[in-house]
Order: sequence, then structure tokens, then C-alpha cells
Amino acid sequence: MIDALARRALPLRALLGIAAATRPAHARDPDAAAAEAMFDEARRLLAAGDVKAACPKFAESYRLDPALGSLLNLAACHEKEGRVATAWSEYRDAEAQAQKARDDKRVAYAKKQAAALESRLPRLAIAVTETPPSFAVTRNGAPIGDASYGMSLPIDPGPQELAATAPGRERWTKQITLAEGAKLRLVVPDLGAAKAQPVAAKPSSSVGDQPSSTPLPPPPDASATQPTSGQRVAGLAVGGVGLAGLAAGAVFAGLTAGQKAAADERCPDKLCDALGLDDIATAKTFAWVSDISFGVGGALVVVGGIVALTARPGTPAVGASALRVLPMIGNRSTGVLVGGSF
Repeated sequence: MIDALARRALPLRALLGIAAATRPAHARDPDAAAAEAMFDEARRLLAAGDVKAACPKFAESYRLDPALGSLLNLAACHEKEGRVATAWSEYRDAEAQAQKARDDKRVAYAKKQAAALESRLPRLAIAVTETPPSFAVTRNGAPIGDASYGMSLPIDPGPQELAATAPGRERWTKQITLAEGAKLRLVVPDLGAAKAQPVAAKPSSSVGDQPSSTPLPPPPDASATQPTSGQRVAGLAVGGVGLAGLAAGAVFAGLTAGQKAAADERCPDKLCDALGLDDIATAKTFAWVSDISFGVGGALVVVGGIVALTARPGTPAVGASALRVLPMIGNRSTGVLVGGSF
């Protein structure tokens, strides 16, 4: 009669088409009952097609009671799950256990299943160019031993995250995805020196602290910060108008000379015709305008210079209502009247 532990080999018989050997029950093992229940639940889940939930149950059953039948079922479950490297390793382990137990049928089965997975195994070789002190390489968070560097090792297909670290060096990371049967050699580059972090300045806490060596900023430029005098601006404006007046006076003086020369030609012996009289009148008009321009312009230049030179820094600008410039024209003289508050 087949005991409870023998039933754990029934799924294997279905796979192999061969009879499973029985083994004595572990009546004194307190985990045997839990392992049996876990195994039965895993079989039910696998039969229902829930491979992802069945595999952890097989693994826990094998942990509680490491029976060969449980290991073979666990390997078959991982193979269905797509973890071909894990399944290949478990088949190899089961083959070794079966050889030790002199179970030739299970030796043959485990060896055949492992060989069938050989071509499907993804293989990854990790090479390093330097190994500074405390250098470490991890794959998916698990450390990789120094002896594995450069070896092409089987791994389960899917995404892989590799990282290399060393104190005082920059961290290196790499994400890859390997499909079944893929082979990849990855070289970890030299880790550069880590960037120095800025150190915050220590605040002064006592009178005896050394003075800071940081140079003080230059004093502000007085000419840049001091406001421009509005009175000076007004003085320059008045002077500019005066210069324009002097220029106009010069122009009309030239016109006067030209018109007088024309009149002299038309008035020999001071006997003038009508055109000569017009030339004399025009010359007098030009001369009058020239005198006014010279007089007003000169006065404005003098007044503008006085206003600009007596301006104080920051004096507000003189508005149009505060500064008044009025020309003064008389029979014998011309001038300008300037009024305002400064």
C-alpha cells in the first residue's frame, strides 16, 4: 500500500509514465504533515493552470521536507513558469540526489529534462577592468562573487539590473533584458572618482575665531549710485539752445553780407533803383535777425553755463514751469530774461 509520501510522486508518474518509488514516512517529523498539505495545494493550483501560485507552494513543501519528488515537481513548475535557469539547476540537483539514492529512473528523467533546457538558457558574462578596495557587483540586488567575473553563467530570462560600487567612486548601473538562448558579455568600466560635495561654511561662534579670508566686494561707485542733477540737465539744455542761436546768427550774418553786396551793385553813387532798395531792405532785415540770434544765443549760453556749473548732486530737474527763458528785443539792444527756482 502506497503511503502519504508516496503520493507526492504521482504527478511525476504522470509526467514520466513510470512508477514512482516509495519511501518510508517520517512519522516523527513535525513538518511532514505541513509539507504534505503544501504539496497537495501546489498540485491543485498547477492542475488549475495557476503556475505562478503553485511554484512557491512546491518550494515551501520542499523546504519543510526535502523529498526528491517535491524537488522534481518544483523544477517542472519553474520550467512552466519560464525560469529555465532555475529549473535547469533544480533538475541537476535532483539528478545528483537520485544518483545518491540509486534511483536510476529518476536519474534518467532529471538528466533528460536538464539537457532539454541547455539550449534555452540565457548566459551572461560580467567582466571587470579594475577591482578597487571594497569593490562590489550586484545583479538584481544580489552580490556576484569575484570568482564569477568573466564566466558565462546561466540566468533566468527577463530584465536584469546590474550595479558596481566602490567607496569614493561613482556608482555604475546597467539595465538589460535577456531572452531565452541569448548570450551576452558585459564589461564593467572603470569607476570614476565621486564628485566632491560642497562643504557648508562653519558659522563664527566666538570672538577668537579667525577672520574670513573672503575678499570684500569693492565699494559702490559714487557716480553710479548718485542721481544726476536735474539743474545741470536744464543748464545744458539752455546752453544748447544758445549755441543754436549763435549758429543762426552766423547764418543770417552771412546772408546780410551777401544782400548788402547785391545792393551796392544796384546803387552806384548811392542812386538805387527799385531792386536796389529791396536789397537794402532785405539786408537790414537779415542784419536785425542776426543781431537778435547772436544776442539771445550768447545770453542763453552764459545762463546755461551758470545753471549747469552751480548745480548740486541730486538736485531735482527744473520743470518747464520753474524755468522761463524770455527774449528781450529793444531799439538798440537784444537780450534774454531767464527766471526760475533752483
